Parts: sequence; C-alpha cells; structure tokens
Amino acid sequence: IESHEWGVRRFQGFVGEYPWAWKPHDIEDYTSSLLSRRRPLAHSTIRGYQQTIKSFCGYISNPAYDWHEICLERF
Repeated sequence: IESHEWGVRRFQGFVGEYPWAWKPHDIEDYTSSLLSRRRPLAHSTIRGYQQTIKSFCGYISNPAYDWHEICLERF
C-alpha cells in the first residue's frame, strides 16, 4: 500500500493538480519525463508506475464506492 501511495503522490506532485483535474496527457508527460532523465527508468518500472495510477483512478471512480460524495464533502 505504501508504495502505491508513494506512486500516486509522486504523480500528483508532478501534475500539480488533484486527481479530478488529471488529463490523459498528464500521464504521457510524466512518462516522458521519466524516460528523458539522465538515467532513464526501465520500461518495466515505468509500466509499474502507470499501473499504479490506473489502479488508483479505477478505484476512486468506481461507483461501488462513495468517493464522489466524500470528495464533495471534503473539497
């Protein structure tokens, strides 16, 4: 759980927006930044990061949970 939380927080820090403002191009920009580093990350590592974001987005947008109501109350 901690590694997934770290991955989501790292992505959120890169984007600088809350999840409801994320756009598809944000993950592309994030991926490009990881590949354009002086020492690019391995493709398998980047796929793992992408999967973490995908899982998080699937979880918070799942209608089986009441995340939309919780977010409206808190934000």
